[in-house]
Amino acid sequence: EGALRQSRIETAEPSGAERLAFLRRRGGVYLNRSRRSIWVHARDPEDFGAASRVLKWIRGAVATDRLLLTSPSWRTCSWLAARFPNDNVLPPPWGARPLVGRFYRQLRPLMLVCVGDIEGIGIPLLERARRGGVFVALVDVAAPPSPAVVPCRDVCCVRTAELAEAIAELGVPRARIRVTGSLRGDAAFDAGPCDDVSQRTI
Repeated sequence: EGALRQSRIETAEPSGAERLAFLRRRGGVYLNRSRRSIWVHARDPEDFGAASRVLKWIRGAVATDRLLLTSPSWRTCSWLAARFPNDNVLPPPWGARPLVGRFYRQLRPLMLVCVGDIEGIGIPLLERARRGGVFVALVDVAAPPSPAVVPCRDVCCVRTAELAEAIAELGVPRARIRVTGSLRGDAAFDAGPCDDVSQRTI
């Protein structure tokens, strides 16, 4: 039954009711709360899979109520909810100030880990993180971020030394850049214990 449900998530389009519920959550209609959380944002299941060892380390090393996992994709959120039923899974809110404020007040993130594409999260959420002192880590970065993103990050973990140079030229201090290589590979999503490389990445 679980395999059939997961197959539907991976292949089906959302129903009208599911699409409406997803849009309502983006518009701030949700009851999720946390005293404090570690927020991990990515677009696709492959992004979360690439960071699975980092997620394991966060869960064991940081005392939080729950992880906060966000994606702008309905399919990815459904995929996450099936694997992390005890954590908060939501789409990121739209960039209107009241929606961004409510998101931060209710979910109280201490740290934001963006895996892969940082641009999809939206500048208003990143700017609110910076104003609120939320540590922002860009992980598995494959391309230079836009100039608007640069002031909002605390550390950039990039795939190559060439990319590190390109990001440094945007004004990111070299001390804030780490060359970690690609987190992606052929390992299964939940494979093995967290290792030292994953810990150094974050």
